[in-house]
Formats: sequence, structure tokens, C-alpha cells
Amino acid sequence: MAIALKHNLDSSITLNRPKTYKEKQLTHSSRDVWNTIARVLGNHVDSSILQVNCGLSYLVDYLYDHHSFKRIRGIDLRQDLIQTYQKENPKHTHLVWADNFFRSSFETKINDFDVYIFSSCLEYYEDPSLFLNRIPKGKTVVICYPNFDDGLVCSFFESKDSMKKKFESSVNQIEIQESILYSIPEFLIDQKIFILFGTKK
Repeated sequence: MAIALKHNLDSSITLNRPKTYKEKQLTHSSRDVWNTIARVLGNHVDSSILQVNCGLSYLVDYLYDHHSFKRIRGIDLRQDLIQTYQKENPKHTHLVWADNFFRSSFETKINDFDVYIFSSCLEYYEDPSLFLNRIPKGKTVVICYPNFDDGLVCSFFESKDSMKKKFESSVNQIEIQESILYSIPEFLIDQKIFILFGTKK
């Protein structure tokens, strides 16, 4: 059964356009969203946090520098993205590494983390539950993903309805404590994304 997503809509959010590498804005991301993630993780500032599919690691870098999440780390399969981040941030090379989240030998490392962040990545996989299945029961999870009811935002998906059903079925693995809907102006398009915060069942 698909979950009913409760949300708070704030359509008045405005973004300050970033000028530096660390403040650079990605599609579906902004400092407002990152600050909200920091807020919902306020009780986990000393916890061990892993961002899965961290890409160029903007979020990892921002939470580490601006919100004192000193135990945050990022993992991504693409070595080129990790190398780009490490080249631009030589003092923070230890924060991220290239690895396969599904590699059997990585399973022991997964258990070492208290919090897992999936930011604008799960919606690109046919079966997002494969990622959530790897998270141990009782761990904290933060998921950012597009509002599948917004046809414009999700027009780049082949089958929006199919993806929505698969995604919501996967998210049923999470005991949701908070759900927030953000409206973010990107490229003159008002994109809407959810931030879910909860515990793995």
C-alpha cells in the first residue's frame, strides 16, 4: 500500500544564487533545502552520516563546513565525480570516496553509520527499494525526491505514474517523522521536491 504523504508547502522560498564552488547550486538542490536537512538532523550532529550517491558532494561539504556535521561522509560509484571534488577541496579528501554501495565487502561499513542521506538520486532507479533494503533497521534516513504529482517537474521520467508507485512502495520501509514539500525556482521552472525524514522499519 502506498503511503499518504503529508506535507507543508512553502512556495515563497527564494534562493540566493551561489558564486563559489562550495555554494554552487545543483538541480533539485539549494542551500534552503540543505539547511532544512541540517535542521531535521539537529539531534544527529555528532552521529556518523553517509550520503549515498553523493555526486560532486556539495551537500556533504556544506553540512561539514556550515553545520558542524564533522562525521559526515559521502560515497559514489563514479570515481570522476569524487576526484573532481577532491581536487577542488584538497583539505576534505577524506570526506568522500568512490565505491559501490552494493559491494558485498561494503556491507560491514554500512552498519557503521547512524544516518543515511539519499538526495535526488533514488528516483532514477527502477527499484529504489534495493538501496533502502541495505539500510539496517532503526537507522535514520533522509530522502529528497521530486513531487511525482507535478507533471512538469517529472516530465523527464518515462513513466511518471509507474515511478511514483514504485517509489512510494519503497518508501513504505521508512517510518516517516517529517515530510516537507519545497518549491524551488530552477531555470524559470517552479520545481517541487519532498524531503522525508524518518527511521528504517
